[in-house]
Amino acid sequence: MKSDRIEAQNITNSMMKQQNSDYQSAQPITSSIQTSIQTTGYVDQNTDEMQSIEQSDSARGRFMRFIDYCKPIIMKVVGCTAFFAVVYLIAWYTNGRYATHFDLNALLQFYAAVILKEQVQHGVDSIFNSTKGVPPTK
Repeated sequence: MKSDRIEAQNITNSMMKQQNSDYQSAQPITSSIQTSIQTTGYVDQNTDEMQSIEQSDSARGRFMRFIDYCKPIIMKVVGCTAFFAVVYLIAWYTNGRYATHFDLNALLQFYAAVILKEQVQHGVDSIFNSTKGVPPTK
């Protein structure tokens, strides 16, 4: 039994030595490749070109331009919605607590009209007052 363990240990030791020698013999090859890349600059030029292509034509870049274009619209809608939500909740609470008679449906219709007006105004300004692809400015 001891002889089996010793034999197995000898096999693993010889395999480890083989792996170490393979690794050491491969190091000069990788270092020579790295120095040739550094001296020619081939990889650096390609990476610069690839980065500029990725920045201009990537789907993420187009998505971020779209988000930048929509950000003023989104901020107006969020601000207006938050304001009307607070007013609606106050009206709803006072209707129940103090028996006031605020017309909540009229408030919702007014909110829809204000949002629709903002969207139409932005659309008209975008179409007629600015160059294509540039968001309108105030």
